[in-house]
Amino acid sequence: MEDVVKKILEENPYDEQELPVLEKYVVEMSRTGKYNLDVAVAVLKLYQFSQDGNQTQQLKHIALILVKCLMALPKIDFQLCLRLIPEKLHVVEPVKTLSSVYDALEGGRFDEYWTLHEQAKLLLDSVKDYTTTIRQYIGQLMQSSQRRLPVAEAAQSLHTSEEEAVKFLGEQGWKIDGGICVSPAVAQDAKGRGGGDLVDRSIAALVGRAAVSFDVTH
Repeated sequence: MEDVVKKILEENPYDEQELPVLEKYVVEMSRTGKYNLDVAVAVLKLYQFSQDGNQTQQLKHIALILVKCLMALPKIDFQLCLRLIPEKLHVVEPVKTLSSVYDALEGGRFDEYWTLHEQAKLLLDSVKDYTTTIRQYIGQLMQSSQRRLPVAEAAQSLHTSEEEAVKFLGEQGWKIDGGICVSPAVAQDAKGRGGGDLVDRSIAALVGRAAVSFDVTH
């Protein structure tokens, strides 16, 4: 199927006769780790051309596309695809809830996100590796905004037990120090400062030797 889809995208991605094949690939993306933004864009543009299509069927594929776009964060795929969806559908489920999901994630409002996740759980959990991928993204956001945070707070943000949070963040390079999660950036900074101290000591030693030499010659 990969070759067929590639040929469609290269030769005529906006041929309405090819829509069933592209829709089938969207479903395949949701069941595997595959992701192709070009396929998503082609499907959404074809929906614009075929206004008389089955809206229920279209919404099914639109939803899967948007969920895969969420998994691509921090890329702007979600915003791009949302702009290709008619505004009248922005207030229709599940597009409405998925837009709120995106806003909560982008705003770092993790409690709100997990509440929305529960509301759309059936859809979100139907897409392979969705929750794990989003937790990785949340971990990236935490790393960029908080260099240290309590394990309990990390577990709340990740919507897991403290034990699971420690294991998950450990796999992402975090260290645990007395109930505090320490981001990889802190360890890197410490290593960098250590290197800087070594350079400073070396320079000091050279200056010292130069001073001694100066005293001897005078």
